[in-house]
Amino acid sequence: MAACLLLLPTPGHAVTLIVTDDTFINLNNPNKNFGSRKQIKVDDPHDIRGFAKFDLTVLGSLTSNQIGKATLRFFLNRVKVAGSIDIERVTTDWDEGTLDASPPPSTTPLSPPVLIAIAKADQRTFVLVDVTNLVKDWLDGTSNFGIAFLPVSASGIRMAMDSKESRHTSHSMVIEVTQGGVTTIIGGGIGTGSLATDDSTNYVPMFHGNDDDATPDPATNIMPLEGVVSDFFVRASADIGTGDDELQFTIFRNGAGTDVGSDGSGAPDATACIIEDDTDPPRCSDTTDSQCFEAGDSIVVEIIGTNSVEAVSVNWTAVFTPGECTP
Repeated sequence: MAACLLLLPTPGHAVTLIVTDDTFINLNNPNKNFGSRKQIKVDDPHDIRGFAKFDLTVLGSLTSNQIGKATLRFFLNRVKVAGSIDIERVTTDWDEGTLDASPPPSTTPLSPPVLIAIAKADQRTFVLVDVTNLVKDWLDGTSNFGIAFLPVSASGIRMAMDSKESRHTSHSMVIEVTQGGVTTIIGGGIGTGSLATDDSTNYVPMFHGNDDDATPDPATNIMPLEGVVSDFFVRASADIGTGDDELQFTIFRNGAGTDVGSDGSGAPDATACIIEDDTDPPRCSDTTDSQCFEAGDSIVVEIIGTNSVEAVSVNWTAVFTPGECTP
């Protein structure tokens, strides 16, 4: 099996938006404030609606086109009656210490609308809701007055979520935001029988479909973007041998060693790990070292087997983060 390309989007750095205000209002008791309650209720028969507001300052200078996904997470403390809720954007300002239903804040549906079915079995579990478009709208200048949890009319829903004042289960709602198009998994693999063993050295491409080779140049790939490679991880399909057997894996930039490669200098900042015969499961990783690559640099994986390593298939991955860096 020739080396293969893994180029999969994965969540970049996650940022947590903390809830700053959370409460509910009762349309049948319009002058009552519930800002200090430990739960946020949503109740169709009793005209109760929930509200929450989040701090966006932690996002700093991020723009909407840098957002990959935003996920609202809340804890269903109680579900008395199953039903449905509608999550809408609040369009007038409020705070939990003064909010009541005289009058209630105005709201508008999200685009597309976000309707969530709540079952009795969901009680005491977390609910995850995609609110990516909402967070992008806030970053594009739409006023951040938070969100409303509205009972869908005639659904009969009666539920309660943890508020930030809860001391029993203490599961405040949050919005998790990840950057999009920033971090990527690169990697490849080589099949059983393709890898030379017994104190030999082979070079295989980090990705694409080339075969292994005894010298690095035919096996190299060219990096299309500038960025940093880190978090190298290698997994073998089975035990590699007995005694003092080892498989050492190293990612090299622009050749390997001191006299091979396009610039003749090798890669002193090589990222490497070793699978030993007693490693169970047979895998290794290097999560501390990283390498900077410029667009046009070559990248190659060196594999050194010692003693009588078994013929096994191997897969590897690394994290590639595009961006300016200094070699």
